[in-house]
Amino acid sequence: MEPNRCEEMMSAVFQNWLDMILLVDADDGRILSANRAAFRILGYRPEELVGKEFTVLFPKPDKTEGSSWHERLRASDAVFEYQEFVHADGSLCPLDVMAVLLDLFGRKTILVNLRDASERARVEEALRRSEERYRQLTECLTDYIYRVRVEKNCPIETYHSEACVGVTGYAPEEFRTDPYLWINMVHEDDRDIVRRQAGGILSGRDVAGVIHRIVKKNGEIRWVSNTPVPCYDGEGNLLSYDGLVKDVTDRVLGEKEQSRLVAVIEQTDQGVMITDARGVVQYVNSAFEGMTGYCREEVIGRKPSILSSGCHTREFYRDLWVTISRGDTWSGQIICKKKDGSIHHVQTTISPMRDEKGRISNYVSVRRDITQDLLLQDQLRQAQKMEARWPGESRTTSTTFLPRFWDTPNCCWTRYPVRDPPPGISSRSSRPPTGQRILCTRFSPSAARSPRNSDPSRFIPWFWKPSSSFGPRFPPRSRSARTWMRTAARC
Repeated sequence: MEPNRCEEMMSAVFQNWLDMILLVDADDGRILSANRAAFRILGYRPEELVGKEFTVLFPKPDKTEGSSWHERLRASDAVFEYQEFVHADGSLCPLDVMAVLLDLFGRKTILVNLRDASERARVEEALRRSEERYRQLTECLTDYIYRVRVEKNCPIETYHSEACVGVTGYAPEEFRTDPYLWINMVHEDDRDIVRRQAGGILSGRDVAGVIHRIVKKNGEIRWVSNTPVPCYDGEGNLLSYDGLVKDVTDRVLGEKEQSRLVAVIEQTDQGVMITDARGVVQYVNSAFEGMTGYCREEVIGRKPSILSSGCHTREFYRDLWVTISRGDTWSGQIICKKKDGSIHHVQTTISPMRDEKGRISNYVSVRRDITQDLLLQDQLRQAQKMEARWPGESRTTSTTFLPRFWDTPNCCWTRYPVRDPPPGISSRSSRPPTGQRILCTRFSPSAARSPRNSDPSRFIPWFWKPSSSFGPRFPPRSRSARTWMRTAARC
Protein backbone atom coordinates (compact mmCIF):
# COMPACT_ATOMS: atom_id res chain seq x y z
CA MET A 1 0.00 0.00 0.00
CA GLU A 2 1.25 3.44 -0.87
CA PRO A 3 2.59 5.51 2.04
CA ASN A 4 0.23 8.39 1.37
CA ARG A 5 -2.73 6.03 1.20
CA CYS A 6 -1.72 4.40 4.46
CA GLU A 7 -1.29 7.76 6.15
CA GLU A 8 -4.76 8.84 5.04
CA MET A 9 -6.27 5.65 6.40
CA MET A 10 -4.53 6.04 9.75
CA SER A 11 -5.63 9.67 9.93
CA ALA A 12 -9.23 8.66 9.17
CA VAL A 13 -9.12 6.02 11.88
CA PHE A 14 -7.61 8.51 14.33
CA GLN A 15 -10.24 11.19 13.64
CA ASN A 16 -13.24 8.83 13.69
CA TRP A 17 -12.23 6.79 16.73
CA LEU A 18 -15.14 6.70 19.23
CA ASP A 19 -12.91 7.32 22.23
CA MET A 20 -11.10 10.58 22.73
CA ILE A 21 -7.45 10.44 21.71
CA LEU A 22 -4.80 12.98 22.61
CA LEU A 23 -1.16 12.99 21.51
CA VAL A 24 1.01 14.71 24.11
CA ASP A 25 4.68 15.57 23.86
CA ALA A 26 6.45 13.62 26.57
CA ASP A 27 9.16 16.26 26.98
CA ASP A 28 7.23 19.52 27.45
CA GLY A 29 3.70 18.12 28.06
CA ARG A 30 2.07 20.04 25.23
CA ILE A 31 -0.87 18.60 23.28
CA LEU A 32 0.24 17.78 19.73
CA SER A 33 -3.08 16.60 18.31
CA ALA A 34 -6.59 15.46 19.24
CA ASN A 35 -9.38 13.69 17.38
CA ARG A 36 -12.94 14.87 16.78
CA ALA A 37 -14.35 12.95 19.77
CA ALA A 38 -12.02 14.87 22.09
CA PHE A 39 -13.18 18.21 20.78
CA ARG A 40 -16.84 17.15 20.84
CA ILE A 41 -16.93 15.62 24.32
CA LEU A 42 -14.65 18.14 26.05
CA GLY A 43 -16.24 21.10 24.24
CA TYR A 44 -12.97 22.76 23.14
CA ARG A 45 -12.17 24.11 19.68
CA PRO A 46 -8.91 22.90 18.06
CA GLU A 47 -7.14 26.22 18.58
CA GLU A 48 -8.10 26.16 22.30
CA LEU A 49 -6.56 22.76 22.90
CA VAL A 50 -3.74 22.03 20.44
CA GLY A 51 -0.47 23.54 21.56
CA LYS A 52 -1.67 23.97 25.15
CA GLU A 53 -0.16 22.17 28.09
CA PHE A 54 -1.87 18.94 28.96
CA THR A 55 -2.39 20.11 32.54
CA VAL A 56 -5.10 22.59 31.42
CA LEU A 57 -7.47 19.63 31.34
CA PHE A 58 -6.94 18.83 35.04
CA PRO A 59 -8.79 20.54 37.91
CA LYS A 60 -6.75 23.13 39.77
CA PRO A 61 -5.87 20.89 42.76
CA ASP A 62 -4.60 18.21 40.35
CA LYS A 63 -2.30 20.27 38.11
CA THR A 64 0.62 18.09 39.08
CA GLU A 65 -1.16 14.96 37.91
CA GLY A 66 0.16 15.33 34.35
CA SER A 67 3.80 15.41 35.46
CA SER A 68 3.24 12.39 37.70
CA TRP A 69 1.94 10.50 34.66
CA HIS A 70 5.22 11.09 32.94
CA GLU A 71 7.10 9.57 35.87
CA ARG A 72 4.78 6.56 36.00
CA LEU A 73 4.99 6.03 32.24
CA ARG A 74 8.76 5.86 32.46
CA ALA A 75 8.40 3.07 35.03
CA SER A 76 5.57 0.99 33.51
CA ASP A 77 5.01 2.34 29.95
CA ALA A 78 1.23 2.51 30.64
CA VAL A 79 -1.20 4.17 33.05
CA PHE A 80 -4.81 3.05 33.66
CA GLU A 81 -7.02 5.03 36.05
CA TYR A 82 -10.17 7.05 36.59
CA GLN A 83 -9.77 10.82 36.34
CA GLU A 84 -11.97 13.88 36.09
CA PHE A 85 -11.12 16.36 33.31
CA VAL A 86 -12.25 19.96 32.99
CA HIS A 87 -14.88 20.66 30.33
CA ALA A 88 -14.76 23.86 28.34
CA ASP A 89 -17.69 25.22 30.36
CA GLY A 90 -15.85 24.55 33.63
CA SER A 91 -17.73 21.41 34.65
CA LEU A 92 -15.97 18.13 35.38
CA CYS A 93 -16.13 15.15 33.04
CA PRO A 94 -15.53 11.72 34.58
CA LEU A 95 -13.25 9.78 32.22
CA ASP A 96 -11.47 6.45 32.14
CA VAL A 97 -7.88 7.17 31.16
CA MET A 98 -5.37 4.90 29.44
CA ALA A 99 -1.97 6.51 28.70
CA VAL A 100 0.85 4.80 26.81
CA LEU A 101 4.36 6.09 26.10
CA LEU A 102 5.25 5.68 22.39
CA ASP A 103 8.13 6.53 20.11
CA LEU A 104 6.60 8.20 17.05
CA PHE A 105 9.04 9.17 14.38
CA GLY A 106 11.85 9.37 16.89
CA ARG A 107 9.88 11.56 19.29
CA LYS A 108 8.68 10.46 22.76
CA THR A 109 4.92 10.85 22.64
CA ILE A 110 2.20 9.99 25.10
CA LEU A 111 -0.93 8.47 23.58
CA VAL A 112 -3.85 9.26 25.86
CA ASN A 113 -7.11 7.37 25.29
CA LEU A 114 -10.08 8.88 27.15
CA ARG A 115 -13.44 7.11 27.49
CA ASP A 116 -16.57 8.77 28.84
CA ALA A 117 -17.29 7.32 32.28
CA SER A 118 -20.39 9.38 33.04
CA GLU A 119 -22.68 6.38 32.89
CA ARG A 120 -20.40 4.30 35.05
CA ALA A 121 -20.08 7.23 37.47
CA ARG A 122 -23.89 7.47 37.68
CA VAL A 123 -24.13 3.75 38.34
CA GLU A 124 -21.44 3.94 41.02
CA GLU A 125 -23.12 6.95 42.63
CA ALA A 126 -26.46 5.17 42.60
CA LEU A 127 -24.78 2.15 44.14
CA ARG A 128 -23.13 4.29 46.78
CA ARG A 129 -26.43 5.94 47.66
CA SER A 130 -28.13 2.56 47.78
CA GLU A 131 -25.48 1.27 50.14
CA GLU A 132 -25.86 4.38 52.29
CA ARG A 133 -29.62 3.92 52.46
CA TYR A 134 -29.14 0.27 53.30
CA ARG A 135 -26.68 1.20 56.03
CA GLN A 136 -29.11 3.76 57.47
CA LEU A 137 -31.96 1.26 57.25
CA THR A 138 -29.85 -1.39 58.95
CA GLU A 139 -28.93 1.00 61.74
CA CYS A 140 -32.62 1.79 62.27
CA LEU A 141 -33.62 -1.86 62.56
CA THR A 142 -34.42 -2.84 66.12
CA ASP A 143 -34.54 -6.63 65.67
CA TYR A 144 -32.84 -9.43 63.78
CA ILE A 145 -33.04 -13.20 63.57
CA TYR A 146 -30.40 -15.79 64.25
CA ARG A 147 -30.11 -19.56 63.92
CA VAL A 148 -28.01 -21.99 65.93
CA ARG A 149 -27.46 -25.43 64.38
CA VAL A 150 -27.19 -28.25 66.88
CA GLU A 151 -25.69 -31.74 66.68
CA LYS A 152 -25.84 -34.14 69.63
CA ASN A 153 -27.16 -31.33 71.83
CA CYS A 154 -24.11 -29.18 71.10
CA PRO A 155 -24.20 -25.96 69.04
CA ILE A 156 -21.86 -26.20 66.08
CA GLU A 157 -22.77 -23.24 63.89
CA THR A 158 -24.39 -19.84 64.35
CA TYR A 159 -25.96 -17.65 61.71
CA HIS A 160 -26.95 -14.00 62.26
CA SER A 161 -28.91 -11.98 59.71
CA GLU A 162 -27.59 -8.78 58.19
CA ALA A 163 -29.76 -6.68 60.49
CA CYS A 164 -27.53 -7.67 63.42
CA VAL A 165 -25.26 -4.76 62.49
CA GLY A 166 -27.90 -2.22 63.48
CA VAL A 167 -28.66 -3.92 66.80
CA THR A 168 -25.22 -5.10 67.94
CA GLY A 169 -22.77 -3.20 65.75
CA TYR A 170 -21.17 -6.49 64.68
CA ALA A 171 -21.35 -7.88 61.14
CA PRO A 172 -22.47 -11.48 60.44
CA GLU A 173 -18.89 -12.36 59.43
CA GLU A 174 -17.67 -11.41 62.90
CA PHE A 175 -20.14 -13.80 64.49
CA ARG A 176 -19.01 -16.58 62.14
CA THR A 177 -15.33 -16.05 62.86
CA ASP A 178 -15.77 -15.71 66.63
CA PRO A 179 -18.01 -18.53 67.99
CA TYR A 180 -18.15 -16.93 71.47
CA LEU A 181 -19.06 -13.43 70.36
CA TRP A 182 -22.77 -14.06 71.03
CA ILE A 183 -22.09 -14.48 74.76
CA ASN A 184 -19.16 -12.07 75.02
CA MET A 185 -21.30 -9.16 73.83
CA VAL A 186 -23.83 -9.83 76.63
CA HIS A 187 -23.39 -7.59 79.66
CA GLU A 188 -21.38 -9.45 82.30
CA ASP A 189 -24.18 -9.10 84.87
CA ASP A 190 -26.68 -10.77 82.50
CA ARG A 191 -24.60 -13.63 81.08
CA ASP A 192 -25.93 -16.18 83.56
CA ILE A 193 -29.46 -15.44 82.38
CA VAL A 194 -28.53 -16.06 78.75
CA ARG A 195 -26.54 -19.21 79.61
CA ARG A 196 -29.49 -20.66 81.53
CA GLN A 197 -31.77 -19.93 78.57
CA ALA A 198 -29.43 -21.65 76.10
CA GLY A 199 -28.92 -24.58 78.50
CA GLY A 200 -32.66 -25.03 78.85
CA ILE A 201 -33.10 -25.23 75.09
CA LEU A 202 -30.31 -27.80 74.68
CA SER A 203 -31.77 -29.92 77.50
CA GLY A 204 -35.17 -30.00 75.79
CA ARG A 205 -37.06 -27.74 78.18
CA ASP A 206 -39.49 -25.08 77.08
CA VAL A 207 -37.94 -21.68 77.77
CA ALA A 208 -39.40 -18.21 77.63
CA GLY A 209 -37.83 -15.13 76.15
CA VAL A 210 -35.56 -13.05 78.36
CA ILE A 211 -34.65 -9.38 78.44
CA HIS A 212 -30.98 -8.60 79.00
CA ARG A 213 -28.32 -6.04 78.18
CA ILE A 214 -25.70 -6.19 75.46
CA VAL A 215 -22.62 -4.10 74.85
CA LYS A 216 -22.49 -2.92 71.26
CA LYS A 217 -19.31 -2.78 69.28
CA ASN A 218 -19.00 0.95 70.00
CA GLY A 219 -19.37 0.35 73.75
CA GLU A 220 -22.99 1.47 74.00
CA ILE A 221 -25.20 -0.56 76.36
CA ARG A 222 -28.60 -1.56 74.98
CA TRP A 223 -31.50 -3.67 76.26
CA VAL A 224 -32.68 -6.51 74.00
CA SER A 225 -35.30 -9.22 74.20
CA ASN A 226 -34.13 -12.70 73.13
CA THR A 227 -36.93 -15.10 72.14
CA PRO A 228 -35.77 -18.56 70.91
CA VAL A 229 -37.89 -21.17 69.12
CA PRO A 230 -36.50 -24.79 69.03
CA CYS A 231 -36.78 -26.98 65.92
CA TYR A 232 -36.95 -30.80 66.29
CA ASP A 233 -36.84 -33.68 63.82
CA GLY A 234 -39.42 -36.47 63.60
CA GLU A 235 -37.78 -38.37 66.45
CA GLY A 236 -37.75 -35.38 68.78
CA ASN A 237 -34.08 -34.61 68.42
CA LEU A 238 -33.09 -30.94 68.54
CA LEU A 239 -31.84 -29.84 65.13
CA SER A 240 -31.56 -26.09 65.71
CA TYR A 241 -33.21 -23.20 67.37
CA ASP A 242 -34.10 -19.92 65.78
CA GLY A 243 -34.34 -16.71 67.72
CA LEU A 244 -35.45 -13.12 67.44
CA VAL A 245 -33.36 -10.41 69.08
CA LYS A 246 -35.22 -7.14 69.43
CA ASP A 247 -33.91 -3.83 70.76
CA VAL A 248 -36.24 -2.82 73.62
CA THR A 249 -34.09 -0.12 75.20
CA ASP A 250 -36.66 2.64 74.84
CA ARG A 251 -39.39 0.45 76.33
CA VAL A 252 -37.30 -0.66 79.31
CA LEU A 253 -36.08 2.84 80.09
CA GLY A 254 -39.62 4.18 79.72
CA GLU A 255 -40.97 1.55 82.12
CA LYS A 256 -38.25 2.38 84.65
CA GLU A 257 -39.00 6.08 84.39
CA GLN A 258 -42.71 5.39 84.76
CA SER A 259 -42.03 3.23 87.84
CA ARG A 260 -40.03 6.03 89.43
CA LEU A 261 -42.81 8.54 88.74
CA VAL A 262 -45.44 6.21 90.16
CA ALA A 263 -43.30 5.68 93.29
CA VAL A 264 -43.01 9.45 93.76
CA ILE A 265 -46.76 9.95 93.32
CA GLU A 266 -47.55 7.12 95.73
CA GLN A 267 -45.28 8.53 98.42
CA THR A 268 -46.50 12.12 98.25
CA ASP A 269 -48.90 13.38 100.92
CA GLN A 270 -51.12 15.12 98.37
CA GLY A 271 -53.99 13.34 96.73
CA VAL A 272 -53.62 12.70 92.99
CA MET A 273 -56.45 11.70 90.68
CA ILE A 274 -56.14 11.11 86.91
CA THR A 275 -59.20 10.97 84.66
CA ASP A 276 -59.71 10.54 80.94
CA ALA A 277 -61.06 13.29 78.72
CA ARG A 278 -64.66 12.42 79.74
CA GLY A 279 -63.85 12.70 83.44
CA VAL A 280 -63.83 8.97 84.25
CA VAL A 281 -61.30 8.19 86.98
CA GLN A 282 -58.36 6.07 85.84
CA TYR A 283 -55.95 6.38 88.75
CA VAL A 284 -55.77 7.60 92.36
CA ASN A 285 -52.82 7.42 94.73
CA SER A 286 -52.63 6.28 98.35
CA ALA A 287 -52.95 9.80 99.74
CA PHE A 288 -56.25 10.19 97.90
CA GLU A 289 -57.54 7.02 99.55
CA GLY A 290 -56.60 8.27 103.00
CA MET A 291 -58.05 11.71 102.29
CA THR A 292 -61.46 10.56 101.03
CA GLY A 293 -61.91 7.15 102.64
CA TYR A 294 -62.55 5.51 99.26
CA CYS A 295 -60.31 2.69 98.05
CA ARG A 296 -59.12 2.62 94.46
CA GLU A 297 -61.53 -0.09 93.37
CA GLU A 298 -64.45 2.07 94.49
CA VAL A 299 -63.26 5.15 92.58
CA ILE A 300 -61.66 3.89 89.34
CA GLY A 301 -64.22 3.75 86.55
CA ARG A 302 -66.48 6.32 88.20
CA LYS A 303 -66.65 10.10 87.99
CA PRO A 304 -65.41 12.59 90.61
CA SER A 305 -69.03 13.50 91.33
CA ILE A 306 -69.04 10.81 94.04
CA LEU A 307 -67.15 13.37 96.15
CA SER A 308 -69.75 16.09 95.64
CA SER A 309 -70.88 17.67 98.89
CA GLY A 310 -73.74 19.71 97.45
CA CYS A 311 -72.13 22.93 98.69
CA HIS A 312 -71.34 24.25 95.21
CA THR A 313 -73.68 25.45 92.50
CA ARG A 314 -73.93 24.13 88.99
CA GLU A 315 -72.32 27.34 87.73
CA PHE A 316 -69.25 26.57 89.83
CA TYR A 317 -68.73 23.20 88.18
CA ARG A 318 -69.60 24.54 84.72
CA ASP A 319 -66.95 27.25 84.99
CA LEU A 320 -64.44 24.63 86.18
CA TRP A 321 -65.09 22.37 83.16
CA VAL A 322 -65.03 25.28 80.71
CA THR A 323 -61.61 26.29 82.03
CA ILE A 324 -59.96 22.87 81.80
CA SER A 325 -61.71 21.94 78.53
CA ARG A 326 -60.04 24.82 76.73
CA GLY A 327 -56.64 23.64 77.97
CA ASP A 328 -56.14 25.98 80.93
CA THR A 329 -55.29 25.02 84.50
CA TRP A 330 -57.94 25.51 87.17
CA SER A 331 -57.03 26.11 90.81
CA GLY A 332 -59.30 26.73 93.78
CA GLN A 333 -60.97 25.37 96.88
CA ILE A 334 -63.58 22.62 96.71
CA ILE A 335 -65.77 21.34 99.54
CA CYS A 336 -65.90 17.55 99.19
CA LYS A 337 -67.69 14.76 101.00
CA LYS A 338 -65.81 11.76 102.33
CA LYS A 339 -67.06 8.20 102.22
CA ASP A 340 -68.28 8.47 105.82
CA GLY A 341 -70.31 11.58 104.90
CA SER A 342 -68.09 14.13 106.63
CA ILE A 343 -67.17 17.37 104.88
CA HIS A 344 -63.66 18.59 104.23
CA HIS A 345 -62.06 21.44 102.28
CA VAL A 346 -59.41 20.71 99.65
CA GLN A 347 -57.16 23.04 97.70
CA THR A 348 -57.31 21.59 94.20
CA THR A 349 -55.34 22.15 90.99
CA ILE A 350 -56.61 20.48 87.79
CA SER A 351 -54.37 20.45 84.71
CA PRO A 352 -55.06 18.98 81.25
CA MET A 353 -52.70 16.52 79.53
CA ARG A 354 -52.35 16.44 75.74
CA ASP A 355 -51.43 13.57 73.40
CA GLU A 356 -48.98 13.70 70.50
CA LYS A 357 -51.65 15.31 68.30
CA GLY A 358 -52.25 18.12 70.77
CA ARG A 359 -55.67 16.86 71.89
CA ILE A 360 -56.62 16.68 75.57
CA SER A 361 -56.40 13.05 76.65
CA ASN A 362 -56.41 13.24 80.46
CA TYR A 363 -56.89 15.53 83.42
CA VAL A 364 -54.64 15.46 86.49
CA SER A 365 -56.05 16.68 89.79
CA VAL A 366 -53.74 17.37 92.74
CA ARG A 367 -55.50 18.11 96.01
CA ARG A 368 -54.49 19.02 99.55
CA ASP A 369 -56.74 18.88 102.59
CA ILE A 370 -56.86 22.39 104.12
CA THR A 371 -59.66 21.84 106.62
CA GLN A 372 -57.41 22.21 109.65
CA ASP A 373 -55.68 25.21 108.09
CA LEU A 374 -59.00 27.02 107.69
CA LEU A 375 -60.00 26.11 111.24
CA LEU A 376 -56.78 27.53 112.64
CA GLN A 377 -57.21 30.68 110.57
CA ASP A 378 -60.73 31.10 111.91
CA GLN A 379 -59.53 30.62 115.48
CA LEU A 380 -56.82 33.20 114.89
CA ARG A 381 -59.39 35.72 113.66
CA GLN A 382 -61.57 35.08 116.71
CA ALA A 383 -58.55 35.46 119.00
CA GLN A 384 -57.79 38.78 117.39
CA LYS A 385 -61.36 39.87 118.11
CA MET A 386 -60.84 38.86 121.73
CA GLU A 387 -57.71 40.95 121.94
CA ALA A 388 -59.53 43.89 120.43
CA ARG A 389 -62.35 43.51 122.97
CA TRP A 390 -60.00 43.45 126.04
CA PRO A 391 -56.91 45.36 124.90
CA GLY A 392 -55.48 45.65 128.42
CA GLU A 393 -55.35 41.89 128.85
CA SER A 394 -54.30 40.94 125.33
CA ARG A 395 -50.82 39.86 126.32
CA THR A 396 -52.01 37.43 128.97
CA THR A 397 -55.05 36.12 127.17
CA SER A 398 -54.66 32.46 126.25
CA THR A 399 -56.15 31.13 123.05
CA THR A 400 -55.21 27.52 123.66
CA PHE A 401 -58.25 26.51 125.69
CA LEU A 402 -59.66 24.06 123.17
CA PRO A 403 -57.46 21.03 124.01
CA ARG A 404 -58.33 21.34 127.73
CA PHE A 405 -61.94 21.92 126.86
CA TRP A 406 -62.27 18.72 124.88
CA ASP A 407 -60.59 16.74 127.66
CA THR A 408 -63.53 17.50 129.99
CA PRO A 409 -66.70 16.09 128.40
CA ASN A 410 -69.25 17.36 130.92
CA CYS A 411 -67.63 20.70 131.75
CA CYS A 412 -67.19 23.87 129.78
CA TRP A 413 -63.62 25.06 130.24
CA THR A 414 -62.31 28.30 128.90
CA ARG A 415 -59.99 31.13 129.84
CA TYR A 416 -60.94 34.71 129.55
CA PRO A 417 -59.45 37.76 131.30
CA VAL A 418 -61.45 38.77 134.38
CA ARG A 419 -60.26 39.89 137.75
CA ASP A 420 -62.71 37.87 139.81
CA PRO A 421 -65.03 34.99 138.99
CA PRO A 422 -68.48 36.20 137.92
CA PRO A 423 -71.28 35.68 140.44
CA GLY A 424 -72.68 32.17 140.45
CA ILE A 425 -69.63 30.68 138.70
CA SER A 426 -67.12 28.79 140.84
CA SER A 427 -63.49 28.13 139.97
CA ARG A 428 -62.69 24.49 139.35
CA SER A 429 -58.95 24.62 139.00
CA SER A 430 -55.88 26.05 140.57
CA ARG A 431 -55.34 29.76 140.32
CA PRO A 432 -54.07 30.73 136.84
CA PRO A 433 -51.53 33.46 136.08
CA THR A 434 -52.32 37.00 137.16
CA GLY A 435 -55.18 38.54 135.22
CA GLN A 436 -56.77 35.20 134.23
CA ARG A 437 -59.38 32.87 135.64
CA ILE A 438 -60.21 29.38 134.51
CA LEU A 439 -63.99 29.17 134.74
CA CYS A 440 -66.04 26.02 134.71
CA THR A 441 -69.77 25.49 134.47
CA ARG A 442 -70.82 22.13 135.84
CA PHE A 443 -73.68 20.26 134.19
CA SER A 444 -75.68 17.46 135.66
CA PRO A 445 -74.86 13.90 134.53
CA SER A 446 -78.24 13.63 132.84
CA ALA A 447 -77.58 16.82 130.89
CA ALA A 448 -74.14 15.58 129.87
CA ARG A 449 -75.62 12.32 128.62
CA SER A 450 -78.32 14.08 126.68
CA PRO A 451 -77.79 14.01 122.88
CA ARG A 452 -78.53 17.71 122.84
CA ASN A 453 -75.68 18.49 125.24
CA SER A 454 -73.27 15.66 124.38
CA ASP A 455 -71.33 17.90 122.02
CA PRO A 456 -69.17 20.21 124.16
CA SER A 457 -68.83 22.66 121.33
CA ARG A 458 -72.46 23.67 121.93
CA PHE A 459 -71.32 25.48 125.06
CA ILE A 460 -68.37 27.38 123.62
CA PRO A 461 -69.00 31.10 123.90
CA TRP A 462 -70.06 32.76 120.69
CA PHE A 463 -66.76 34.60 120.32
CA TRP A 464 -64.93 31.22 120.09
CA LYS A 465 -67.44 29.58 117.79
CA PRO A 466 -66.08 28.60 114.31
CA SER A 467 -67.37 30.58 111.38
CA SER A 468 -70.45 29.60 109.42
CA SER A 469 -68.28 28.09 106.66
CA PHE A 470 -67.80 25.10 108.94
CA GLY A 471 -71.45 24.71 109.83
CA PRO A 472 -74.32 26.56 111.51
CA ARG A 473 -74.06 28.20 114.92
CA PHE A 474 -75.61 26.36 117.83
CA PRO A 475 -76.88 28.75 120.53
CA PRO A 476 -76.48 27.39 124.03
CA ARG A 477 -79.73 25.89 125.29
CA SER A 478 -78.72 24.87 128.82
CA ARG A 479 -79.72 27.26 131.58
CA SER A 480 -76.27 27.03 133.08
CA ALA A 481 -74.70 27.77 129.73
CA ARG A 482 -76.97 30.79 129.19
CA THR A 483 -76.20 32.03 132.69
CA TRP A 484 -72.49 31.63 132.02
CA MET A 485 -72.86 33.51 128.74
CA ARG A 486 -74.73 36.38 130.35
CA THR A 487 -72.16 36.56 133.13
CA ALA A 488 -69.27 36.52 130.64
CA ALA A 489 -70.95 39.25 128.60
CA ARG A 490 -71.31 41.51 131.65
CA CYS A 491 -67.60 41.06 132.40
